[in-house]
Amino acid sequence: MKISVSDELLDMEVEERNYIIADSKIFSCNEVGYDIFKAILGSKDRVCTLSTLLKSLLEIYHVDRETLQKDIEVFLVELEKLKLIKTFNE
Repeated sequence: MKISVSDELLDMEVEERNYIIADSKIFSCNEVGYDIFKAILGSKDRVCTLSTLLKSLLEIYHVDRETLQKDIEVFLVELEKLKLIKTFNE
């Protein structure tokens, strides 16, 4: 699976709070969600694979791979419902 974000999306950290800005809307997320979003934004052309995202976050969080993958997938579904990302098959 590949994940992409629009060039119009921005991320911002203010007073230790994390935000995603899109279409004049501001979304708040926790630290893990923000790290997921930053990893996608930091990818070439703002597109990354689930495996690349998982590898990147396993370096930050010391949890088992299956737990992290499930958490990432749940968060990606929420981002996609909000139309903040698009997912597609590789």
